[in-house]
Amino acid sequence: MFCKQVVLLPEVQTVLPFDSARKFSAVAAGSTAYYKGAPEVLLPHCRTMLDLNGFSLPLSPDTLPHWQHYAGQGYRVVALCRGDLWLQDQPPNGLTLLGFLLLRDGLRPQTAGAVKLLRRAGIRVVMLTGDSPDTAAAIAKEAGILDKDGL
Repeated sequence: MFCKQVVLLPEVQTVLPFDSARKFSAVAAGSTAYYKGAPEVLLPHCRTMLDLNGFSLPLSPDTLPHWQHYAGQGYRVVALCRGDLWLQDQPPNGLTLLGFLLLRDGLRPQTAGAVKLLRRAGIRVVMLTGDSPDTAAAIAKEAGILDKDGL
């Protein structure tokens, strides 16, 4: 799906940088703030979402896009929202969900073979990531770190 229009925003006035504890960042442009971050953090603050024509719809479990499906396929899912300015380190309630950004860094072709070789040598392979548990599990399965037994 492609954007139907380009909107020129006012100049960015304030930036709230990403923080791994907060799990979102934001910029203030005019009287509106734009947020990007972990869906599990931002979605509870959303009340509406934009449809493909730019119309606002109430956000409910029935209308909420199934972002977890993409996380389970190994995508890093980033929620994009707009709303009022933040108060301290919390997004305000009443945000509008604009959409999701899906990112996927493919594994190097030799990864699964290297994991298999290390395991045969008796080396325990672990993966450290800041991704959501669904994204991490999908990547770990693809790499051969996580098998059907969860090991």
